[in-house]
Amino acid sequence: MSDTIDITSLISRVFTSPFITTYLPQALLVNYAASHTSSGSIARWTCFFAMVGLYLTQVYRHIYLDSPISDTWVASACGGMGFWNCVTFFDRLIGRGWEYEHYYPKDKSPSGETQYKGSRKEFANEAIASPRGVGTWWEVKGVPAAWSSKMSKEWFCVSRGLMVVPFWIVYNMFVDTIYSERYGQKSFHLGIHESWGRELEVRAMTTFNFFTRLYLAMNLFVLAGTIIGCLLDGDSFKTAKPLYGNIQDAYSLRRFWGSFWHQNLRSGLEGTSNFVVHRILRLPHRGLVQRYAKVFWSFALSGLFHVANDLALCIPIRETGAMSFFLLQACGFVLEDGVQAIWRKFFGKPNMIFARVIGYSWTAIYLSITAAQWIYPANRYLTKEGTYLTWSCIYPVFVDTRM
Repeated sequence: MSDTIDITSLISRVFTSPFITTYLPQALLVNYAASHTSSGSIARWTCFFAMVGLYLTQVYRHIYLDSPISDTWVASACGGMGFWNCVTFFDRLIGRGWEYEHYYPKDKSPSGETQYKGSRKEFANEAIASPRGVGTWWEVKGVPAAWSSKMSKEWFCVSRGLMVVPFWIVYNMFVDTIYSERYGQKSFHLGIHESWGRELEVRAMTTFNFFTRLYLAMNLFVLAGTIIGCLLDGDSFKTAKPLYGNIQDAYSLRRFWGSFWHQNLRSGLEGTSNFVVHRILRLPHRGLVQRYAKVFWSFALSGLFHVANDLALCIPIRETGAMSFFLLQACGFVLEDGVQAIWRKFFGKPNMIFARVIGYSWTAIYLSITAAQWIYPANRYLTKEGTYLTWSCIYPVFVDTRM
């Protein structure tokens, strides 16, 4: 009898999980809208508002029922997926107006080969599940070059697989460090240290730890997905590209976010910023005003996405610092561009080594100072066990642990 109850309970928890209640219905709506509706149609708009409704239902559970997805960071990160699915839908199917019949505007792909017109299912998959558009005619800027098209399938899988275990070990070591006595939760506050040196040390180490963990964790998921894709489709590895660029390129805030960091959000950010700035605000396509309007819109939207992640942890809106952090990055762009313009006007082009040293230092210091308000609240609400990369951190996405 108890076994029957357990099975029934498990089934009910599966059907109330975020995957079933939000992500799967959204995927089905996108598939239908991309495959069978035209740009500007009532059916397409209806699908969009249905997706928004599904996401808001999830937010209602987070805020008003005080019901987080879980206390694991991976599951909470998935809390923003529902929001970003809505952004991607609006960007590609409403703002850009993609339609299957007119999706391939070029006869040839970027490599010069004849463009293959895929099925409606493939088009729908590319419309929502291809964040960077790797290998397509619309591939976003800042995507690194492919690993290698000369590797054999076997060596590619082995070489990528050998990276998984070290990445996983180092990631968990960084978790142990950030929850240690020296950098533990008691330090996750602003201005609590009498010594400025100690305060800057905590901020710098916390910021470095946070971004390194993100780098390792997201690379782990990409490596795993790439290996699985290689095993299922023997030729997919030939066009596979790393998620992150070269850290040597991160000698300015603009290059940190535009060249080194992942570009998974870039398509949605650029598409919606163009829509808002040029079609709603009617700003011209040239000039500083439209340029920085796009920068601020992009970082504001990125901030909203990360606020959505924080809400999945039931972090109160008044405590989440995601929006402040990302808007400060836009301010950093303006400051950075202004200083560079003034320097070039009065002193000419700087020495490359001098410029790189100053650039790396500026980027590291600015991120350390501004990131604390975003990182600390999440660290207070996350447990050490929930930060490790284990099956338990993904489990709540598919099985409701709130019941």
